[in-house]
Amino acid sequence: MKILKVDYKKNFFEVIPDNLDDLWHLERIIEPLDLVSGVAERKIKPQEEGMRQSKESVFLEI
Repeated sequence: MKILKVDYKKNFFEVIPDNLDDLWHLERIIEPLDLVSGVAERKIKPQEEGMRQSKESVFLEI
């Protein structure tokens, strides 16, 4: 897991998980009412036949 930022005053940290084991560790750290956010790339299906799929970056927060 790559740690990008840690802010102890605001109880904030930013990481990039590398594998499933990292997600297991994050599951143990994250508590109810914590906010988790990230950017994901989604494939958008074409509305008409013959058009190409497009990719769009989406910001998610849970």
